Amino acid sequence: MDDALRTRAMAQHNVFSTTDARELGHDDRSITRAVRRREWVRIRRGFYVLAEVWAGATSLERHLYTARAVVRSSRQPVALSHVTGTVALKIATYEADLSTIHVTRLDGRHGVREHRVMHHEGPLSPHDCLLIDDELLVAPPARTVFGAMTLGTLDQAVVIGDSALNKQWVDEDALSREAAAWVRVANTRTARFAVVLLDGGAESPGESLGRQLFWRQGLPRPQTQFLVIGAGGEVAYLDWYWKDACVGGEFDGKQKYLRSADDATDAGEVVFREKRREDWLLETGQVRFLRRMTWADIFVPGKTASRFRSVIERGRRGDSQR
Repeated sequence: MDDALRTRAMAQHNVFSTTDARELGHDDRSITRAVRRREWVRIRRGFYVLAEVWAGATSLERHLYTARAVVRSSRQPVALSHVTGTVALKIATYEADLSTIHVTRLDGRHGVREHRVMHHEGPLSPHDCLLIDDELLVAPPARTVFGAMTLGTLDQAVVIGDSALNKQWVDEDALSREAAAWVRVANTRTARFAVVLLDGGAESPGESLGRQLFWRQGLPRPQTQFLVIGAGGEVAYLDWYWKDACVGGEFDGKQKYLRSADDATDAGEVVFREKRREDWLLETGQVRFLRRMTWADIFVPGKTASRFRSVIERGRRGDSQR
């Protein structure tokens, strides 16, 4: 019976219902017992995920499991939107509030908030939505992305917008049009301002936040994903580049120095490779200075900006790191 339930759950993206359980031989008593024994996790009334699956899931995966339960239990047709829509589209977020599932109603009625679910009002047609996993409707990308951008801080909005551009779910014109359409909607000024700060060259939240740090600290806006070509045809991309100073910058998330399950390279070897890459970049003559930023640096903006400002000024004078 449990093997059959596990098979059905896997076929339904790990989410199963009370109806599923009853069809496979469970009754109310055994369902209650499975929850009390923490074999199942109740994610919404009448919907569950196996405990081992839930334990191994990320916060984003858990959010999407809950969203599936919301869609399946909804009495009216809905599309995932706002932050929930971005999660479904695998658009990056930064410290997003995942406690609430966001959907947009397709029946044209007014929005309503219920326990941990926000039903936004349309107008929205199913024909305008994307279909994900043959089950989930997602509101049009520009609407989903801009809607998500309205729910957080300026930095959170920039991270979402950058990622959406980078993954080519939207382009700048589409987001600008969407921002204009929301001009009379309350609490959207921050998101509308964020649109002018976006750069699809950012490949991670850290790169977006680093660029925000430069902007707030009065540093010039860098080029993103700058291509460096060596004499032998070797290529590398820099996260940030200040052309007038020949200064490169890179964001180093800690994963760069962690060993993956299928990689025999230890952290020391990774650091060695990074140093060798840095030496090569400096030897090309296109980079006079290279500076790195980590997550810790994000939270000391003044100190971090001083490091970058110093080498930008030196680069403009023609000084070199070598």
